[in-house]
Amino acid sequence: MFNNLLPFAYKKNDYAKKLRELFNSFNENLGKTQKLRPVIMRNWEKVSHKLYQLIFEPIAKTLSPNIQSLIILPPQNIYEAIPFEALLQTYDAKLGIAENIKQHSLINRFSISYAPSLLYLQATLNRKLAKEQNNLIAQFIAPIYFGKSRKASSNRGQMLKIQKQRRFKNVAGLDSLPHTEKEIQRCQQILAKKYGAERIKIWKGSQATESRLKASLYEPTKIIHLATHAVSSTLSFELSKLFLYPESSKVDSLDGISYYGDITGMQNIAANLIVLSACETGVGQDIAGEGMLSLHRAFLQKGVKKVLHTQWAVHDEATAELMIKFYEYLSQGNNEAQALTLAKRYLLHNKIKSKGQTYATYPPYYWAAFRITQQTFE
Repeated sequence: MFNNLLPFAYKKNDYAKKLRELFNSFNENLGKTQKLRPVIMRNWEKVSHKLYQLIFEPIAKTLSPNIQSLIILPPQNIYEAIPFEALLQTYDAKLGIAENIKQHSLINRFSISYAPSLLYLQATLNRKLAKEQNNLIAQFIAPIYFGKSRKASSNRGQMLKIQKQRRFKNVAGLDSLPHTEKEIQRCQQILAKKYGAERIKIWKGSQATESRLKASLYEPTKIIHLATHAVSSTLSFELSKLFLYPESSKVDSLDGISYYGDITGMQNIAANLIVLSACETGVGQDIAGEGMLSLHRAFLQKGVKKVLHTQWAVHDEATAELMIKFYEYLSQGNNEAQALTLAKRYLLHNKIKSKGQTYATYPPYYWAAFRITQQTFE
């Protein structure tokens, strides 16, 4: 899609070089936007707009103003890592830092979802999808505390702690995620109000095990929501993993670590939507001919129609707020991509109240990591 719309001024090799340079700068400073340092923020805004001009502006000129939703099929390379919603359509040096992002982020124009390839979408269109009467609307799974540690983590990834050990087994030592408890309880309340409490299940603490996850994935349910730690691997997609409450450190199937292969080794999964409310669940190994193989792709391979996943280590509290808003908008009749877009816009234009204080969540670090990848048209 994008390679066929190279700007006239660029030869293909020059374009690839420019794209790599801009993306590296964009990505390097994206995680720093939460610190609100003016120099970093201004530099990131300029690069974000340049990246928009390079890869999206040629396409934007061809789109009708009436188009409000896009499904992006990124080529198998750097495009797959770009959060298009965070690109700035305009950079105005006269505007304040916050106003540039709030007014000009591409998410204000489009609701964007992603697809691994056109083949995924075509395969879905060719299948006759039966309308199933699911007994359950949603199941929420969150360990919150993983065992020994009561230290609270600010984000949902423990990459450094895990990388130090070649075969990480100490799941019980992972830092806790206290905001995941609020997340699943509020989301449950939102859905229960519409569908009835008997159609929503919560599995938390010591209930949120590998065994529970497998049982839930086989049970006909519209939404399976996991709020936990996760770690990706760019060296081998098979090492990407989700963490659950450990039942036994001596038995692989009970150690609280669910690998990519544990998911793809299952029979087809019954859920329509998997929500991976954890770090880096869309990051993995780039395989020629396959694209980015990561945890979210494991669920797509097993027949899940849509997966909500993340592109970097997400903030625990802001993630909880975004997920709560996602279910509010979903319960109002929006589809998943629309609901996620509205939730992102909420964080973009509002602040979070925490412990008697407020902090701004307009920096893309807080909201741009989340995306829907789907293999079905609506």
